[in-house]
Amino acid sequence: FAGLMNTTAQRLGMTNTKFVNASGWPDPNQVTTAHDMAILLTAMLKDFPEYKKFLAEEAFEWNGIKQQNRNGLLDAGAGVDIGKTGHTEESGYHLASSAVQNGERLVAVVMGTDGFAAREGESLKAYATLFAQNKTVRLGVPGKVLVPNVPVWHGALGATGLTVAEPLMVFVSEADKSGLKLEATYKAPLVAPLLADQPVGELTVTFPDGHTQTTELVTGQESPLGGFFSRWMQSFAGLF
Repeated sequence: FAGLMNTTAQRLGMTNTKFVNASGWPDPNQVTTAHDMAILLTAMLKDFPEYKKFLAEEAFEWNGIKQQNRNGLLDAGAGVDIGKTGHTEESGYHLASSAVQNGERLVAVVMGTDGFAAREGESLKAYATLFAQNKTVRLGVPGKVLVPNVPVWHGALGATGLTVAEPLMVFVSEADKSGLKLEATYKAPLVAPLLADQPVGELTVTFPDGHTQTTELVTGQESPLGGFFSRWMQSFAGLF
């Protein structure tokens, strides 16, 4: 089972994680990072939203015993709606949580603190800072041409424009916004026939700290195959 966990971790991009058991109990060979746990919680929210209700339950009773959720942020007024706690003597107190404020969702992971109050306090500080200093910026609107006049080989139209299939939404501070770098990558020339909204490349934004986000670049219009003579002329010109 731990092998399946490692396969999934690698697929999700948890490159600094190695599992050796399913329980989470300490082992010299079992390691992870706060960043990788944030990837895992984000993936759970995206792929298994029905599990959210279990992490949000403040208490439940089973066999006459009441079990309390140890995530004290659920009623802290910070928008935290899920979380998963952890503690071992070797590694300290941890908390992976997620909060929503003004339509923005963040995931915060605090590890290695010395108690309940510390892991919750550090999480609240992270949310307060990030929600105050950052906002979501939309880069690209579907249907609006971002890359004009991309050559189309053998097409009735000599060129097409590229747009995004979905907006690239980035959460960034005002200070870092001017440092964002956008790059469109595609293999030119494109070759007809092309459908409208056909994926042909990627739009990548690079943040000042070096991390990236991508979204698909698609054709802005249909590019049907050109006539025989025009295709012959393009092929002939291509020889030179």
